[in-house]
Amino acid sequence: MDINTAPPSVIAHYCGIDDRAARQIERARSQRSIPFQSVDELLVFAELDVSLWDLIRERAVVYS
Repeated sequence: MDINTAPPSVIAHYCGIDDRAARQIERARSQRSIPFQSVDELLVFAELDVSLWDLIRERAVVYS
């Protein structure tokens, strides 16, 4: 699942995170003019709780 293009509902489902966190990812994407180059870059920029990072890293990808 491409973290740069997936809608929040898909992110929440595939990553096993709640809707609030998935919407944080969407907000972080909308604040940038370029796609994220890595999942880790998104995790830091989106200011997600560290407890979610491994869930997202295991299931998300970035296609550049």
